[in-house]
Amino acid sequence: MATVEKTEQGTYRVRWRNPQGRTRSKTLKKKQEVAIVGFGTFKVAKRKARMGKNPQTGEAIKIAAKKVPVFRPGKAFKDLVR
Repeated sequence: MATVEKTEQGTYRVRWRNPQGRTRSKTLKKKQEVAIVGFGTFKVAKRKARMGKNPQTGEAIKIAAKKVPVFRPGKAFKDLVR
Protein backbone atom coordinates (compact mmCIF):
# COMPACT_ATOMS: atom_id res chain seq x y z
CA MET A 1 0.00 0.00 0.00
CA ALA A 2 1.05 3.60 -0.36
CA THR A 3 1.11 6.31 2.26
CA VAL A 4 0.81 10.03 1.60
CA GLU A 5 2.93 12.49 3.58
CA LYS A 6 2.81 16.27 3.54
CA THR A 7 6.22 17.88 3.00
CA GLU A 8 7.57 21.11 4.49
CA GLN A 9 6.89 22.90 1.19
CA GLY A 10 3.18 22.09 1.45
CA THR A 11 3.22 19.42 -1.27
CA TYR A 12 2.45 15.75 -0.85
CA ARG A 13 4.74 12.75 -1.28
CA VAL A 14 3.57 9.19 -1.90
CA ARG A 15 5.66 6.37 -0.47
CA TRP A 16 5.17 2.75 -1.47
CA ARG A 17 5.01 0.47 1.55
CA ASN A 18 5.03 -2.93 -0.16
CA PRO A 19 6.93 -4.88 -2.83
CA GLN A 20 4.20 -4.25 -5.42
CA GLY A 21 4.97 -0.52 -5.23
CA ARG A 22 8.62 -1.18 -6.00
CA THR A 23 7.54 -3.35 -8.92
CA ARG A 24 5.37 -0.53 -10.25
CA SER A 25 8.25 1.93 -10.01
CA LYS A 26 10.57 -0.46 -11.85
CA THR A 27 7.93 -0.95 -14.54
CA LEU A 28 7.67 2.82 -15.03
CA LYS A 29 11.46 3.07 -15.28
CA LYS A 30 11.22 0.57 -18.16
CA LYS A 31 8.83 3.06 -19.84
CA GLN A 32 5.80 0.79 -19.55
CA GLU A 33 2.33 1.74 -18.28
CA VAL A 34 1.08 0.75 -14.84
CA ALA A 35 -2.70 0.40 -14.54
CA ILE A 36 -4.43 0.14 -11.17
CA VAL A 37 -7.99 -1.01 -11.74
CA GLY A 38 -10.52 1.43 -10.30
CA PHE A 39 -7.89 4.13 -9.79
CA GLY A 40 -6.01 5.06 -12.95
CA THR A 41 -2.97 4.61 -15.17
CA PHE A 42 0.56 5.87 -14.66
CA LYS A 43 2.98 6.21 -17.58
CA VAL A 44 6.11 8.06 -18.64
CA ALA A 45 5.74 10.66 -21.41
CA LYS A 46 8.44 12.44 -23.39
CA ARG A 47 8.41 16.22 -23.72
CA LYS A 48 10.18 17.69 -26.73
CA ALA A 49 12.82 20.38 -26.45
CA ARG A 50 11.34 23.82 -26.91
CA MET A 51 12.10 27.51 -26.69
CA GLY A 52 10.99 29.43 -23.62
CA LYS A 53 11.39 32.92 -22.24
CA ASN A 54 13.11 34.10 -19.07
CA PRO A 55 10.35 36.13 -17.35
CA GLN A 56 12.83 38.51 -15.67
CA THR A 57 14.92 39.42 -18.70
CA GLY A 58 12.70 38.43 -21.61
CA GLU A 59 15.65 36.51 -23.07
CA ALA A 60 14.85 33.42 -25.17
CA ILE A 61 16.14 30.19 -23.61
CA LYS A 62 16.17 26.59 -24.77
CA ILE A 63 14.30 24.13 -22.56
CA ALA A 64 15.76 20.62 -22.85
CA ALA A 65 13.72 17.53 -23.71
CA LYS A 66 12.80 15.40 -20.71
CA LYS A 67 10.67 12.53 -19.45
CA VAL A 68 7.75 13.31 -17.15
CA PRO A 69 5.32 11.14 -15.16
CA VAL A 70 1.70 11.21 -16.34
CA PHE A 71 -1.40 10.02 -14.49
CA ARG A 72 -4.75 9.42 -16.17
CA PRO A 73 -7.53 8.76 -13.65
CA GLY A 74 -9.83 5.83 -14.33
CA LYS A 75 -13.61 6.11 -14.67
CA ALA A 76 -14.30 4.78 -11.16
CA PHE A 77 -11.94 7.34 -9.62
CA LYS A 78 -13.44 10.18 -11.66
CA ASP A 79 -16.94 9.17 -10.59
CA LEU A 80 -15.86 9.05 -6.95
CA VAL A 81 -14.48 12.60 -7.10
CA ARG A 82 -17.50 14.07 -8.87
